[in-house]
Amino acid sequence: MDALLRPSAWLAHLQLLATLPYSVDVLMPSVLYTLRQGLRADYGTFTPLAPRTLRSGAIFAERFSPDVMGWLCAARETAQALHSVEAMVRTDGESRRALCLKPGYEDNPLYRHILQPLGTRWSMVAPLLDATGQACGLLYLHRGAAHGPFSDAEQRLLRRARDVLQPLAGRRQPAAEDDDGIARVGLRRASVVVDGRGRFIGMGDGAREMLYRCAAPEPGATAWLAPDVDALPAQVMDDLLDALRAAPQRAPAPHAAPRRLRGQAGEYEFRLELLGAPVHSTDPTAVVHLRHLEPADITLARRLPHWKLSPQERRLLVNSLRHPHPHALAERLGVSLHTLKSYSKEMIRRHGFASRHDMANAVLQRAAPDDGLTAC
Repeated sequence: MDALLRPSAWLAHLQLLATLPYSVDVLMPSVLYTLRQGLRADYGTFTPLAPRTLRSGAIFAERFSPDVMGWLCAARETAQALHSVEAMVRTDGESRRALCLKPGYEDNPLYRHILQPLGTRWSMVAPLLDATGQACGLLYLHRGAAHGPFSDAEQRLLRRARDVLQPLAGRRQPAAEDDDGIARVGLRRASVVVDGRGRFIGMGDGAREMLYRCAAPEPGATAWLAPDVDALPAQVMDDLLDALRAAPQRAPAPHAAPRRLRGQAGEYEFRLELLGAPVHSTDPTAVVHLRHLEPADITLARRLPHWKLSPQERRLLVNSLRHPHPHALAERLGVSLHTLKSYSKEMIRRHGFASRHDMANAVLQRAAPDDGLTAC
């Protein structure tokens, strides 16, 4: 693992993420990645909660396994009975660490079905609380046996991070600024090959994960695991079936523009390509091309922790994507135009760039180590 960030720099970066105008689901990959820059962990997960009922929603996990997620979707109530959400919220996360230390823990179905297959032995959690103290989610960090259990000091540090992230709590819907024209960055691509009867006959790496993230399934929902077009979003499935039905009659395939749908961690683009019939068959085949898209200011913010920038310079660079005009940017940052120009000049000079735009592009093109989200 890389060296951890100093607590002050780490908390300042989490604070920057919490100021971005996006829902908690869209920001969560960057939040979990940044948590791992200040606390030694292999991966993180987040479970959204309904504030009053504590009913859990679709889990986001940095380390993904269709088998594990399928078990969780089908057996969520069993999992919660084995270790209640109420206990984790009531003890401010202590019950989770205590569970990992109990004799016989490795026989617990939670461990056998979820954590062990993902290479995990130790976990800790902190409830994400809103301004009224209601729990809106659970932030987990996990690591393997070799690193030992999480300490009291690490648990306290996770709670400090949780407090910094409080503005995100309960922000389930995107803020009004979410759609005001900011560019999207393509993070991952995958493809699914479909035969004329709608069955999946080929699936690229990461495709099932993207179907899960786009569906963001509620407890008990497993359609995303289907071996056929039922795993696709309804709009995409309709477009695909229309194209497949038209092909045998040699009718012009209905034009289907790529669809962009919201899901966990951003947007998912689905593009259809009709291939025609393979040898010795009259059934056409098609390919569904999937792409995960993320707002560029989130990608930029996630990739900044290991750049030598002050908190003010990070805010300046991230906000410059949404507010490229100097006057609007200065107003957003609450500084004078003279101060903004001074900050910008010093920052780009120190790093050898000609402009803020050039520097932002360089950061976007340089993948962050182990963030699990590679630009394409």
